[in-house]
Amino acid sequence: MGEDILVELKGPHIVVLIALLKAKVLTHYEVRTLLGKGQPTSTRYSNSVLLKLMELGLVEEIRKKRVRLFILTERGREVARALAEAFSGL
Repeated sequence: MGEDILVELKGPHIVVLIALLKAKVLTHYEVRTLLGKGQPTSTRYSNSVLLKLMELGLVEEIRKKRVRLFILTERGREVARALAEAFSGL
């Protein structure tokens, strides 16, 4: 995992990556709920988190009609696995 990616990632990014690793696919609403700790957070905030992950090549968006789905890229899976392993001992 590149050091440049670690510098870019903050708590919300890590939460989404590890959740995607476990779930394989999340809807935009599920990401909003995850980031809002049970209550959906704003679309603007969740979009900014997801956009950063897509810019880093870690997450890919798939549109099915009006539903936005998010999955990990291969690079995203590698980063998410390393993060999950690093945080598993905490």
